[in-house]
Amino acid sequence: MVIASRTIKKTRHDDTKELGIKAAVGLGILLSINNIGVGILGSVSRLNINLITILTFITSILLTYLGNHLGNNVIGKWLGKYNDLVSGLLLVILGLLSFFYAL
Repeated sequence: MVIASRTIKKTRHDDTKELGIKAAVGLGILLSINNIGVGILGSVSRLNINLITILTFITSILLTYLGNHLGNNVIGKWLGKYNDLVSGLLLVILGLLSFFYAL
């Protein structure tokens, strides 16, 4: 009696989706809400608003690019299946750090 064996191929299921313009604008607005706090802090501290604006813009662009590069190439390969957990933990850590440094 010959038993036919089935070969099971594991395929990688890629659920990545493109971010539409509506979602990108919404994300940009939500991420920019932090700039309200920067503006208030800058005015209370009597810092040069033009310098703060330029530095915030430059660091936002650089850190967004760096985060995207790390997520796509380095960290994404290691932690891809745990992305929801990792992003949630990062948000909690950032919230705790901002809470403790605000005291």
